[in-house]
Amino acid sequence: MYAPVKDNEGTDNKKINRTLWDRLGCRKIFRFTDPEIPARLEIPDCPTQVFIKSKLTKYLNHDDIENFFSTAQRALIVNYILNKTPYYIEADEVRLGINRLLRNRTYIDAFPLHEGNFKLSKDDKNNLNEMSERQFLYHNWGSPTFKAFFKTQPLDQIRHYFGEKIAFYFAWLGFYTKWLHFATLIGILVFIISLYTLGVNPIADEVCNETNWNDRKLYYMCPRCALRCDFTSLSSSCISYR
Repeated sequence: MYAPVKDNEGTDNKKINRTLWDRLGCRKIFRFTDPEIPARLEIPDCPTQVFIKSKLTKYLNHDDIENFFSTAQRALIVNYILNKTPYYIEADEVRLGINRLLRNRTYIDAFPLHEGNFKLSKDDKNNLNEMSERQFLYHNWGSPTFKAFFKTQPLDQIRHYFGEKIAFYFAWLGFYTKWLHFATLIGILVFIISLYTLGVNPIADEVCNETNWNDRKLYYMCPRCALRCDFTSLSSSCISYR
């Protein structure tokens, strides 16, 4: 488990971690409105190291017991305790762990609970500093309404609350969705061109007008299935060719 350490050298980590996309200015193309993050929910940008209890004073906010570990880390600690705690001790047998209790159906399920209610009162909506992590993420990221659609994802807060794996998944999902904008523009352009050339396609005209002087079909396609499928004329696929 990693914890943030004090940055004694005063290095500018944001400047060091600039990527190629920052240098090319690509990040500005996709920048939406940044959500307004309460000061107490901001995640410090500082290096991290493996947590060692004997070096507690070396870590950032080591005297803040309630907020030293993130929500995701506290859930992992509780899960570790539940997996290592014995519930049956005899002379020759020791049974431990919540997973074993789940397997023998003593408990139906076990999962970490969210902290507090995600709904905001009228007073809390006007006071950002009173928001919990869960309330902030719901109203600025996970809300089913469109008010969070044009906001950037608060990835630091997602990582702090759900953990690195969940944050990395949504970071990739956001990156993938943004780059699909280019494919969408190309697809719309191709669709417009196809509509414009719908009536001036000589190959499609031959398919749609494949009749002789007696107005009979010239070409027939083989049945699409072995049973109960009849021959079809080539002109039946006119719309697809166009």
